[in-house]
Amino acid sequence: IRTRVRTPLSGGASAPRCPGAVLPSAVRERGCRTINSPGKSRLRRSASSSSSMSGSGYSQIEGGSINEASNSSGFDEALVGQREGKDGDPHPPVEGVSSSSARCIANLANTIVGSGMLALPHAFSEAGFVLGSVFLCLFATASAFGLHLLSCCALHLGKPCSFRRVTSVALPDTVGWIVDATVALKCFGVATSYLIVVGDSLPDVATGLDPDVSPFWTNRHLWVTVGLAIIAPLCFFESMDKLDFAEYVWPKDLDHAARRGFTGRESLEVLKAASPNESWCSRLRAAGSSNVAAATILVTWSSDAPVLGMIDALELYVESASLDPAATFFWICDFCVRQAADDDSTAPDVVRSGEMIREIGHTVLYLEGWSPSPPALTRSWILWELFNSADPGVTFGVAMTKREQARFLVALEEGTAASITDSIDAEASEATTPSHRAAILAAVEEPHLRINSTVGQLLRGWLAEKGRAAVRDGSCDMVSFHLPVAVAGLLGQQGQVFEARAILEQVVKERVDVLGLHDEGTLVAKEALAVFLHDQGELKDSIKLYRQVVKGQENRLEPTNPDLLSAQTNLAVMLREQGELERARDLLEDVLEARKESLGLNHVDTLDSMMSLATLMGEQGGYSDGGEARMLLEDTVNGYELVFGARHQRTLNAELRLGLAMRENGDLDEAADLLEVVFESSKVELGPAHAHTLTAQLSLASLLALQGRRDESVEALFETVCTTRRETLGMLHDQTLAATSQHAAFLLASGRLDDACVMYERVVHGREEALGEEHEATLQSKGEMAEVLAKMAETAAKKREVQLAAKLYGRAADYYEARYGRGEPMCVWCRDQQEELVPADREEE
Repeated sequence: IRTRVRTPLSGGASAPRCPGAVLPSAVRERGCRTINSPGKSRLRRSASSSSSMSGSGYSQIEGGSINEASNSSGFDEALVGQREGKDGDPHPPVEGVSSSSARCIANLANTIVGSGMLALPHAFSEAGFVLGSVFLCLFATASAFGLHLLSCCALHLGKPCSFRRVTSVALPDTVGWIVDATVALKCFGVATSYLIVVGDSLPDVATGLDPDVSPFWTNRHLWVTVGLAIIAPLCFFESMDKLDFAEYVWPKDLDHAARRGFTGRESLEVLKAASPNESWCSRLRAAGSSNVAAATILVTWSSDAPVLGMIDALELYVESASLDPAATFFWICDFCVRQAADDDSTAPDVVRSGEMIREIGHTVLYLEGWSPSPPALTRSWILWELFNSADPGVTFGVAMTKREQARFLVALEEGTAASITDSIDAEASEATTPSHRAAILAAVEEPHLRINSTVGQLLRGWLAEKGRAAVRDGSCDMVSFHLPVAVAGLLGQQGQVFEARAILEQVVKERVDVLGLHDEGTLVAKEALAVFLHDQGELKDSIKLYRQVVKGQENRLEPTNPDLLSAQTNLAVMLREQGELERARDLLEDVLEARKESLGLNHVDTLDSMMSLATLMGEQGGYSDGGEARMLLEDTVNGYELVFGARHQRTLNAELRLGLAMRENGDLDEAADLLEVVFESSKVELGPAHAHTLTAQLSLASLLALQGRRDESVEALFETVCTTRRETLGMLHDQTLAATSQHAAFLLASGRLDDACVMYERVVHGREEALGEEHEATLQSKGEMAEVLAKMAETAAKKREVQLAAKLYGRAADYYEARYGRGEPMCVWCRDQQEELVPADREEE
């Protein structure tokens, strides 16, 4: 079915102020019956309901449609009232300036509760409830007293009475114009405030009526001009009789219309008034409606979002997912949870909601207003529902209108779509009822980590899937667009390394064929592939590609061009990692001199070059006190602090590098003090889960372990880093595996061989899955695993646990062989030990 109601709908917060604005009994069935719209697929709006008035809203999982509810008078507020007729007037009207008491009261009330009401919430938020109430009463008293004085003046002077006449009696004629100017200025301000409301609201109304509307209709200057053209003639009427048609048009009409129909919060108010003790779907089911059935999709959405926009988005979702509209029933909270007014005892059960989500098995997030930080992700209930939707048995999708889908594709192509997860913060989230938020946070240990990371992983997985689909179905041009590169980055974050590499290689190939070998677009694609290969540890291939990039840039650009210098720096970093230190140093020195000459000593790029060169020089000759590398690194730290301040991330990163340099030089105590300062500062400035904070924490933990500390506080540092990276980056991410490997080394040094073996095994399996069995990092992990197994075998042999020792020696030999080859001495020794134990094992049997 298709709901397409384009009249302003506003049954919500203002419904209780309109007697009779409740759903008539006919809406119980007629208002929710299926509609077939020409040219549109038949889609059933549905939702689940609770089974009884006393049960929780999450107790049963049934659906019901919300088809035509918005067509009924119950959702229409009487925005324009009806005149009751003229009241008696004790004073005979004066020709040309007459008006009834009713009209005066209506216009005066319109002035009192007009645009000034729009500012009251902001005024209270700034002044506070107590001071705001005091000022409100004070100004109300002053206004009332002023009106009283004006009335006294009118009674004294008789009709006709005006500001001008009162002035002429009370003041000399020479100053009467001051009152006229004051009144004109006041009226000009009021009229301007209405035009501001028009300019802010009507462009949104046009967008709500047609998401693909021309930009001409969303121009605020157009609507301000139209409003001025309508209002200006009204200002020249001598009598207020001519304003009869406008007496009851309130400023709130514009506010409601701007919401493109009623929002979820407004629909909830109407439903509560119509059915306070049971859900709307329960009433439909009790009435025998055929539009109520077991829910197949749970919709998680913000109650501040427009209902009609959500319906449009769900239609598109059903179509894109190839679902059967006749068999699709949506669970939507407004229509499914019993809404007892002001009764917190019937608040939805947090635990039961999770069970219901897993039982339904399909969740759709409605995103209204695509942006790097969507409002929906600031709501506690939405985060909780998404957290439960991360279950492997639950299908997850996102519904957006056509307009938001277009904005999303632009963000995906620009590489900014992934920032949607940056705004997720369970502890800072909001809920209409504070007790609900508290219950959600109490249901999970460390919600700021678990909820944030789980929801982030869920959304990143969805982003990767959408990007993969865009690449596969040919909707993006490999030559002209950056979308494939952005998609490859998302897939790499999800551990889909081979697929990401295939996409980037395809981009490079097609750009070479179409644009040529030395075109800028081809070089950009090659650089993206080279950086990706570098991040995956494929140094040989990445350096080969990056040499081509640098050579192409040198042929196109000036020696001091920032793009060329950045490419040379990246190539130098790769050469350093491969061990070609002299060639890397030559490149970095050339880049540093070029940046000093073109940018100056204290420019951030110059300081970055100093950092890179100092790091390389330290690897070549160490960081001895007074040495060239140590002095250059200290100058870099001072430069960052001068430019950015002591607490900036770049300064903290430089101090971290300096602390590691002290460690390499053997200054362990001094290094530990500096690393602890960096870690604590990073935790305060960047947050405990920030990548830099975790790096500083891991470096501090490794240094403390090197100092021989084996206490629980050091292990807690390792565990926190591993857990946070696993939950934020995933188990297969290289940084997660690196932290797990260091944790395993700590456990091995502590003599906890079994725990170390479990950790190393996770690293081996993770790198095999992410990088492949023959990758250098995988082989290195296998060598570490072999050492642990050999030590465990020796321990078992000493305890005369023959079978276990033989098995462990055999596994150690397998890992040594995979890492070094069959001729490796340790491999041969483990095989010999295994053979010696096997006969004894058989004799014992």
